[in-house]
Order: sequence, then C-alpha cells, then structure tokens
Amino acid sequence: MKKVMERVKALAILHSSIGREEGRQNIVRRFDSLIEFEFREPLFNSVDRFKAAKTEEQKERQKRKIGDLNRRILEAKKTWEQLAPIDV
Repeated sequence: MKKVMERVKALAILHSSIGREEGRQNIVRRFDSLIEFEFREPLFNSVDRFKAAKTEEQKERQKRKIGDLNRRILEAKKTWEQLAPIDV
C-alpha cells in the first residue's frame, strides 16, 4: 500500500510539472491504470466473493476487504487532487 501511494504521489507531481496536454493526459491514464490494477480489480473480486459467500464469517471478511479497498481508492484520489491540478 505504501509503495502504491508513493507511486500516486510521484504521478501527481509529474502531472503537475508537465506542460504539454498530451503528456498530462498520458500521466492521468497511468494513474487510472494504477488504481484499476491495484484497487478496483481486487475490489470487484471481493464483491464477487462476497456474493458467493456461504457463511456470515466469509461475508464479513469480504465486507472488510471491500471497505479497505474503497478507502484506499478514496485516499489515492485525495492525494491526486492535492498534488495535481484540478483541471483534469
């Protein structure tokens, strides 16, 4: 998690320092891909496991994972918004 957030910060700083719109869009795509790979795909997998869970214990475990992944996505977006310009 710490390395992912460091990568988010690095991408946000890079985005804010690039002048060309094409380069900035490329950085935004890299940020989106990072969030997709690190958080959204595991989130969707946890949702599927939650739906397939047979016991309350399994459901509760997946619920915690889903909440944790959602918090991480929000934290990454917040970091991005703090460090990268709002125009994107």
